[in-house]
Parts: sequence; C-alpha cells; structure tokens
Amino acid sequence: MDVDPNDLIYLDESGFHTSMTRTFARSPRGERAFGTVPRNRGTNVTLLCGVTLNGPCAA
Repeated sequence: MDVDPNDLIYLDESGFHTSMTRTFARSPRGERAFGTVPRNRGTNVTLLCGVTLNGPCAA
C-alpha cells in the first residue's frame, strides 16, 4: 500500500508471425481482388515494451 503508482513500470509483451496474411480483400465492384502470400514459414517476433502512467517507454 506504500508504493507510488508513478514509480511502477509494467512490462507488456506481444508477438506476431511475420508471414501472417489477410484473409479478405477489397476491390471495386465487378473486379477481382488479387494478392500474394508468403511462400516460406517466416519467423515469430516478440515485442517487449515498458508502460508507465505517463505512457509507453523503451520498446
């Protein structure tokens, strides 16, 4: 109870796969939407970020 919230830094972790692709597309009416998808598997990337009451700090 004696901890000042302004002194705390929360660690936020998120991740994504670099070969993620959209499953839906948009195009003008009557035209086909074309797209490409990655051939290789890709890598997983993890992003760590510090969050304070004043906003995000070092990412």
